[in-house]
This record gives sequence, C-alpha cells and structure tokens, in this order.
Amino acid sequence: SACIEACTPAFCCIHDAPPDLNQFAPNCRLDENCDQYNYCYIAWWKLHDTVGPALFLRVEQDDEFYDLDAEDIAADSSGSPLFTQVLLHHFDDMEQVIIDGTVGNGFNADRIFQDEA
Repeated sequence: SACIEACTPAFCCIHDAPPDLNQFAPNCRLDENCDQYNYCYIAWWKLHDTVGPALFLRVEQDDEFYDLDAEDIAADSSGSPLFTQVLLHHFDDMEQVIIDGTVGNGFNADRIFQDEA
C-alpha cells in the first residue's frame, strides 16, 4: 500500500487517454515529472496483471506485494482519484461513455463494463 500511495500521482503518466476527450482520466505522460516515477511501473504492471480489469478487481492476493485484506478496502471507492483513473483510463472519448451509460437521470456502469456487444 505504501508503494501504491507513493506512485498514485504518476498513474496518469502510463496511459494514453487523451486529455481533451477524457476529462476524468486524462494522461499526463508529457509532464516533466513523469520520469521521476519510473520505479512505479512495477506497481502498475502488478496492479493490471494480477488484480484485474475494471469492475472485476481481485483484491485478495496471496503474494507479498499486497499487504491489505479485502475488508480493508472501501466498498465504494468512487471518490478515489486513483480508482477513477484505473477504471476510466481505457476510454478515449468519455462523452460517448457518458451518453452510452446514462439511463434516465443516472449512470449505469453495467451498460459500459458488462456490455457484451
């Protein structure tokens, strides 16, 4: 958790979501400070390789890299800037995601993350 906490400001350095179309998870890879976070790539690789994508996060792990139990993770992480980036950096055009996920006056993430089309 200390590694992830130290690296959180640099998650935007590793993806290519366009800042002009993805206002919720824009990349910052051209920022001059990104090079200072090169050591974080192992954390991002580990997060994506072993924890899993999007809504299907496998937070219970059995190796020494992870030092948190599942019950230590908030059930609602929607207020977490890192969680927002992890979920939404895959989308180039957030406007279309919002349109596709909107049902009435709310947003239904299942329409985006569970759509079989």
